[in-house]
Amino acid sequence: MTSEYIENKLKVVMIAPGHDHLDQRVRRSVQVLRELNFSVDLFFENHRVEDKILDSNVYAYDAIGILSVIFGFRATFSSEMKSKVSEADIIYIHDSGLYGLRLLRILLKFNTKAIVIFDYHDWAAWEVVHHSRKLSSNKYFLSILTYLAEKVLQKTYLFRPKIDALIGITNSQLECFEKTFGYKREIAKCAVANTRPKIIELQYESEEIDPTLNLIWIGNVGLGRGFEEVVSMRDSILKSNLVQFNEINLTVFGKVWGKQTFSSLDDLDFRGSFKNDTEIYQKMPRTRLVGIFQGWDDTHDTKINEIASPNKVYSYLNLGIPFLINNKLTDFIQVANVPDCFVYRDSGDFLEKIAYLNKNYLESRELVLELRNNVSWDADESQRIKTFLADVTGAR
Repeated sequence: MTSEYIENKLKVVMIAPGHDHLDQRVRRSVQVLRELNFSVDLFFENHRVEDKILDSNVYAYDAIGILSVIFGFRATFSSEMKSKVSEADIIYIHDSGLYGLRLLRILLKFNTKAIVIFDYHDWAAWEVVHHSRKLSSNKYFLSILTYLAEKVLQKTYLFRPKIDALIGITNSQLECFEKTFGYKREIAKCAVANTRPKIIELQYESEEIDPTLNLIWIGNVGLGRGFEEVVSMRDSILKSNLVQFNEINLTVFGKVWGKQTFSSLDDLDFRGSFKNDTEIYQKMPRTRLVGIFQGWDDTHDTKINEIASPNKVYSYLNLGIPFLINNKLTDFIQVANVPDCFVYRDSGDFLEKIAYLNKNYLESRELVLELRNNVSWDADESQRIKTFLADVTGAR
């Protein structure tokens, strides 16, 4: 390979605030871009990086405070980041939304000609409520505050930087993004599910299963993610006469965000962060595992659960674990063709479904394995992103 060929590669600067080097969506994006023969410089916040020695083209930077991003203080950006961005052909942002949009507006002051790709990880209406709740928890004041915030976001250019390509999880989510942030020109969009690299071999046939009922939670633990409700659900099973167990384990794979959640982990089987589903498969208990997800805490009814593509449930499918999810996850239930025995409506239905899964565990696991075969896994979704990025960057 000649030096001239290397120099002619399109240069991508990817910035992923709030994510780490284990994040599957970030890793998938980097892999796809490199398959398109782009060079990728990847930036993570310092406190998100655990490895002391980073791969080449991976950089750690001091987190840029929310006030610096809101008011556009360019001096807070590292010289390394500014230099890379100024030379980039493509700027790629992985972020939940509001913060990333302001960050992008500042970055474009260093380079106005780059193609901009925004990989959106949230639901705009829910994000507005989430940030408004930091100012007030009063229901009526929150309604007014949220209404005003949505109007401001639609009218102001401050959260509306140039975006050439938008990647998300559903078409509804991406259309909501355009509407919420007031984009008049339609943006090229690509919706891809939050799937995982498929575990090729699951060796359950030869394993003996411990009869203990064991709930499992895969994902980060923090406010708004419904973990406290899962603990309460575990306790409600113990109090019920439908499932006869003196003890029910709750195994947790994930990071803990916020000190307020540590007290909930005292009596749990907490196994920390993980690299991928294969690592979970190797470390998870061989008991009657049932994955739980009741959706996000959507007290303001933003409809986030209706459009959700929950990565933890894809992990349950990938691991061949029977699961129970709330019926408000409508898009996912339809896309994954989830049968009724894995969906609950309310607390009473939840207890009945848990009792059913416990009584018919082996049959339920076989059903999950059948569902697993029909999922569009990471390799398929990566190909869709690759085709989309090739089109928007002219890399065909």
